[in-house]
Amino acid sequence: MKYTVFDKTSGKIIRQVMCDESLIKANLENGEDFIESPQGHLDPIESFYFVDPPTKSLVEKRALSLQVEVSGLSCTVSNIPVRAMVLCDFNEPAEINDGVLEVDFEAPGTYTISVIPGLEYMAEDLEVTVG
Repeated sequence: MKYTVFDKTSGKIIRQVMCDESLIKANLENGEDFIESPQGHLDPIESFYFVDPPTKSLVEKRALSLQVEVSGLSCTVSNIPVRAMVLCDFNEPAEINDGVLEVDFEAPGTYTISVIPGLEYMAEDLEVTVG
């Protein structure tokens, strides 16, 4: 049988385990719980789902609805969930607290901006061309 192991508090999916039902509890660390993995779901399941701890049910992550504006060598990405992590080519990771990322690139080109939100959203990579 295949099981999905998750964090009891946040619902973050940690791993999937194949074992007999009698052994699954022995595979749990402190603070973890499990559900039976539904058949037909793609691996890695954590990219598309999280677990609602009180109901022990899989919840599908929502797609982001990012808005991108480019002007010259500048790019503005808005509608980013609060506390999402953002990675841009050649820049340090940044945590977004106001829903907006403004980036000024040094040269024309195509760059990747990765938005890594909380559990309820799917991560997204954007390609932006400036200049």
